[in-house]
Amino acid sequence: MLKDAMEIAAKSGDAAVTDDLLDYFIEQGNKECFSAALCTCYDLLKPDEIMQKAWLKGLSEWVMSYMIQVMRDMNTKIDILMKDKADRNEEKVNEEKERVAAEMNSNLYAQLMPAALPAPPMPGMGGYDQQQAYGQPQQGFGAQQPQYY
Repeated sequence: MLKDAMEIAAKSGDAAVTDDLLDYFIEQGNKECFSAALCTCYDLLKPDEIMQKAWLKGLSEWVMSYMIQVMRDMNTKIDILMKDKADRNEEKVNEEKERVAAEMNSNLYAQLMPAALPAPPMPGMGGYDQQQAYGQPQQGFGAQQPQYY
């Protein structure tokens, strides 16, 4: 009947039910069922509360298998988080390297291009014109045609 109570508490998903069951086992002095309930209802329990109950009632040795499992689970989660963090840092470093390489390539391309020359002045806009300065006639688009009257 106690085994059924532990299974029902675990399936209920309610931490309060599990807590009441653990308190019942402590009141009855049933250390073996207390320890078994810790393993059966593992996901619903908070390790700090369990340690406090066990310490106050002198059941520290009966809670050890539960605490070992808690520590193992925490270490596994920490390892996963650390690996995830390392992977994200590696991705950031790779992205930064790619960005720097792309920037260097674009700068290299800009160095290979000839320097931009200023555009010639538009006709009628004035400005400096080399051909007129040396007395040479203009030819092509924008050249002023002689006017005959």
